[in-house]
Amino acid sequence: MVSPETITAASASSSPGVNNVMFVKIIVIARFSRLISYNVQVMVTQSYTRTDSREKDAQTQVRITLSVHTSDLLCYHHPLVQCPSLKTIEVESVSILGILFDLDGVLIRSEELALQAWNEMLNQRGESLSEIQYKQMIGTADTSGYVRNHFNLDMTREAIQEDHRTRVMRLLETDLEAMPGAEAILQAIHKRGFPLAIASNSLQVYVEKALQVSGLRPYFQAVVARDLVPNPKPAPDVYQQAARELGLESTFCLAVEDSPIGMQAALAAGTRCVVVPHSSLLDGDFSGAYARFNNLDEVHGALGSLLR
Repeated sequence: MVSPETITAASASSSPGVNNVMFVKIIVIARFSRLISYNVQVMVTQSYTRTDSREKDAQTQVRITLSVHTSDLLCYHHPLVQCPSLKTIEVESVSILGILFDLDGVLIRSEELALQAWNEMLNQRGESLSEIQYKQMIGTADTSGYVRNHFNLDMTREAIQEDHRTRVMRLLETDLEAMPGAEAILQAIHKRGFPLAIASNSLQVYVEKALQVSGLRPYFQAVVARDLVPNPKPAPDVYQQAARELGLESTFCLAVEDSPIGMQAALAAGTRCVVVPHSSLLDGDFSGAYARFNNLDEVHGALGSLLR
């Protein structure tokens, strides 16, 4: 018998005020990160409309009763689930079922290390990268191409990328720090029962290393980097894949970003995106963000409204 760690439900749509029967899928994230799916029949017993003051249009939400046709599914306490009996689970549908975090500049203080690594390499060639120049690179995938073209380096993009990656990986071991409030907000989300994933524009080997060194890796059920998808940010691929690995559609996820390019990727994937702008991007265009915060502590304080 399965002992689920988390229970989430795919959102079901229905016309307000109309009772009908439909099928949805419940996804059980079991111990050892095993994903087990159950198709269950649901009866819409009541519907109502709620207006969120942060949104222009009313959101229709449906209260549904799920009759579970499997003995493997146990009742388990979850913010979205109340269990009056083992056979019926009452769920109030919500718009957010998972949270997707960018990594660099959001959860770890790594941008400074990246700039330091670039200048270690460039200083050997009598050049240097300014903070203003580096600002133009934040969030982009082809940083090696930018450096190669701007400084007219006689090196391939691949060689530049490998040189920089080696230097950054070394700096991670000694100088990497988690952003203030990072572990606290991840703990709070974990306690609420929402699954977490990383959606990064960095390489997978770097992302995994940074998460391990910072001590944040255990909080995430999925880690997706740019080299695992066809297109990097601002394309939506990283966010779409991160959501899929949680067993969710990206439209049911909240994204947390620090750059306009990252925000564009999240919005292109249909996620609700909140931003904590990097200190060098305070004047960036974040006009598409659902909300803007100065730091992770502020996001933490607003979780109740953001995760509705």
